[in-house]
Amino acid sequence: MDAVVVFVALSAAPLGSIVKGLGADEYSVRERASRQLDGLLAVGCPRELVQAVRLHLHHRDLEVRRRVKWALARHRARVRAALVPTFYRRMPVIDALPRSIVDEGLTMAGIRPGDRGGPAWDRYRRATAFYADKLYYEDGQSPAEIVAFLDKLAWHEVTKLVDAGQEREALDNIRPFSAVRLHVYARLARRWLKADGRPWRDVARLVFD
Repeated sequence: MDAVVVFVALSAAPLGSIVKGLGADEYSVRERASRQLDGLLAVGCPRELVQAVRLHLHHRDLEVRRRVKWALARHRARVRAALVPTFYRRMPVIDALPRSIVDEGLTMAGIRPGDRGGPAWDRYRRATAFYADKLYYEDGQSPAEIVAFLDKLAWHEVTKLVDAGQEREALDNIRPFSAVRLHVYARLARRWLKADGRPWRDVARLVFD
C-alpha cells in the first residue's frame, strides 16, 4: 500500500478526534486540539491530509471552522517559510521559466502578465512564491524538490546580475559562507584579472568591503 495512503488512513481517526475537540465546551480542550492539529499539519505532510482538513472549513460548528481556518493559515505560513532558496536571501523572479509557467504564476499572484520589468520585479518574486505553493499543494512535490527548483531559479538570477555588472546586488542577497558566494568571487576574479585587466586590490575590495 502506498505510504501516503497509509499515512492519511492512520491520520483519519486522530483528525476526527481533533475536530471534535476543536468544538469542545472547555477552552483547554479546544486549545489542545488546535495544538494537535498543528502537529498533524507539519511541513511535508501529504496534500490529501491538508485537503481532508480543509473539508472542515464548512463544519456546522463556527468554532471548529475558525480554528481550522487558523490552523491552515499557520500551516501555509510554515510552508512559505520552508520553501525558500538555501543560499539566496530573497525569492528569485519567476521570469526564467517558460512563458506559460510565468503567466500561470503571475495570474495566481493577481498580476497582469504584461506588467514586466522595473518595480514589477517584486511582484514577479511574489509570483514565484505562489507557483511554489502550487507545486506543494496541487502537484504534490516535496519541500526538498521545491527548494532545489528555487535554488536553480536563484542561481539563474545571480548569473544574470553578475553578467550585467550588478555583482554587488547579487552578493548582497547571497547568504554568507555560501559555496555560491565563493563561486561568484572566483568568476569575478577571472573576469576582472583576465578580461578587464583590473588589479587584485579591486577583487580584494569586493570580497572584504
